[in-house]
Amino acid sequence: DTWGICRSHRVINKAVHYMYGDATDEGFMRHVLESADFDAIVDFMWYDPKIFVNQIGLLLASTKHYICLSSCAVSAHSSTPIKETYPRFFDIASESEKNDIGWHYHLEKARIENIIRLQKHKNWSIIRPHVTINSNHIPLTIWGEDVWLWRVVHNLPIIVYEDLLKPISSYTIAGDVAQMIDAIISNGASSFGETYNVVSDTVLSGEQLLNMYIEILQKQGVQVKVVRFQDSSSFYQWSPSRAERITFDRAKDRVFDNTKIKEITHFEFENFEESLNKCILLWLSQNNSEYISSQLINEMAFIDRMTNTRTPLKYFRTRKAKKNYIIYRYPPLKWMYNKFLQPLVQIAKKIIGVK
Repeated sequence: DTWGICRSHRVINKAVHYMYGDATDEGFMRHVLESADFDAIVDFMWYDPKIFVNQIGLLLASTKHYICLSSCAVSAHSSTPIKETYPRFFDIASESEKNDIGWHYHLEKARIENIIRLQKHKNWSIIRPHVTINSNHIPLTIWGEDVWLWRVVHNLPIIVYEDLLKPISSYTIAGDVAQMIDAIISNGASSFGETYNVVSDTVLSGEQLLNMYIEILQKQGVQVKVVRFQDSSSFYQWSPSRAERITFDRAKDRVFDNTKIKEITHFEFENFEESLNKCILLWLSQNNSEYISSQLINEMAFIDRMTNTRTPLKYFRTRKAKKNYIIYRYPPLKWMYNKFLQPLVQIAKKIIGVK
């Protein structure tokens, strides 16, 4: 049997038994782990290292084999395909960089790896995926499918940056990642204490991936309007918090060596183009919502500003969402709102007693 832990009450896969709760809650996890004998735990959680250091002992003691999801993002750059033994960014970082109180994805994942390696129990394996694609994750450089693909389907232009289309990267279909995880579990104790790059043989530039997307969509009668910029500096200025992830990963050649994982697998990787086609067709058939997520309003407004277009307000579900889009789409209005209107709204709320 396969069990899964979710925060929200939903069924993602009918073949999985779900338990609902917070996996960072030690009491809840202790109850779950004592309820059955688990042959393997595949942990897709994102942990704060301060929480993980208190959880890992319980996890290792509650299963025969613990699989921890790390990331290829931890690995430092190399001119040759990157092996699991190559230095990580953490290993070459200065003390000031390590002690920076800001959130740094590539360093946080490395800290999780460090914590695992210090445990007395060695019944663990670390997996490092890179860019993984399925019907719910179809990235185009910095944009997710809920941005770029949604815009394409709704006849709106998308933005690409030439400096992010040139680098080559390892790409993997999610089904292949699942098969590699299964191979690690099946390999038993021979995989204890080991780290694996779980990537396929597919290596593409951003330009090649974009052309694949365009070809697939055109066959479905969907035209892709692409607006190109030479460099991504405008994006960094708009979203400084995401700049680091891009400069450390998406803006560089990131090809990973999969020799180690292939030594224990006994299957052929999926045909990438065929699987990519299936993922996009499935997304087109399942994503019928016309509305834009409130979390993506700023991104849509930014692309509209850069392309001098406007997303129709009918695609924003609430009045608040429409207001926020207009404010982000037209920066002078945002300034006027923050300077004049918002203070007046707050004063009015106090007068009528609304919090």
